[in-house]
Amino acid sequence: MKSLLIQLLRVFVIYISYCSICYGQQDPHFSQYMLLNAYYNPAAVGLDKNLGEVVLLHRTQWAGYSGTLQSGGEPNTQILTFSMPIPMGSEKQLGVGLVFSNDVLGNESNQVARLSVAYHHYLGENIVSFGLSGGFYNKSIDFNQYRPADQGDPLIPTGNRSSLISDFAAGVRYETPQYYLSLSSNHVLPGAFQFQEVGSSINQLTQHLYLQGGTTFSFRNLEIHPSAILKTEFSTLSYEISSLVDFNEKIYAGMSLRELESMVFMAGLYLMDNKKLRVGYAFDFTIQSTNAKQATSHEIYASYRFPTFISRQKSIIRTPRFRHE
Repeated sequence: MKSLLIQLLRVFVIYISYCSICYGQQDPHFSQYMLLNAYYNPAAVGLDKNLGEVVLLHRTQWAGYSGTLQSGGEPNTQILTFSMPIPMGSEKQLGVGLVFSNDVLGNESNQVARLSVAYHHYLGENIVSFGLSGGFYNKSIDFNQYRPADQGDPLIPTGNRSSLISDFAAGVRYETPQYYLSLSSNHVLPGAFQFQEVGSSINQLTQHLYLQGGTTFSFRNLEIHPSAILKTEFSTLSYEISSLVDFNEKIYAGMSLRELESMVFMAGLYLMDNKKLRVGYAFDFTIQSTNAKQATSHEIYASYRFPTFISRQKSIIRTPRFRHE
């Protein structure tokens, strides 16, 4: 397994060797990324042998932001993921899941819908997982929000236009009781959004690569979960470093650093038996370039784990010969 981890790191290093370090990516970022495994990597769906999971997240970026010519307009994003396992035996299992996202940025909105399938191979307490995901990506642009210098220019389109293209993702994940490492790629097959009104594509859907990892330390009634994520679309590179602390398996709190741009404070609690329901909140505070954007962002998270519909236990087969004995 060490060789697998080394190969994953080599692949990522080779890819990012062509990148220059700067800030900004096409896909939205999330402060509670460590709780969005199925969103970032299709190999993570159906990891739990006995439980499925539904996750909801809403993010408001730069709360209170106002445009130059009109109020409102702060970016906001919603995520919905669903995953569940399909047992295949003691050493392997499948996972299936769905990912939906809605991202609004100015006069653009982007919707993604993908179906994910994962294969999990168990090596004792360790798990090697591979996943694929496929679906659609829709981009909409409201051209009425443009403010051209020459009003009525016939070359500038009006109205709301949309373009729908296919979208795929792939990933691999290795997990042990002590740590995990995840490598995945969204938009594996880059595509072009076509808006016939302007005669050519005005935006490209580019491939994104994510390297994510984390570990766990226990101390008395505390569990400490450090984690990190590196993100690139082969022209920029960004990172986040985080740590969550569970107190008595009832509440948790933590902090993150997103490059040198933002500090993040997180907190949440577990509800119901066996921590089936989890709710959390993240508060971002911008510490760099505050003159160009609002200082705070907010993120609300909720997840619910449910028993799977497919049991691992073999069913009892009854025959007329032994039914009444």
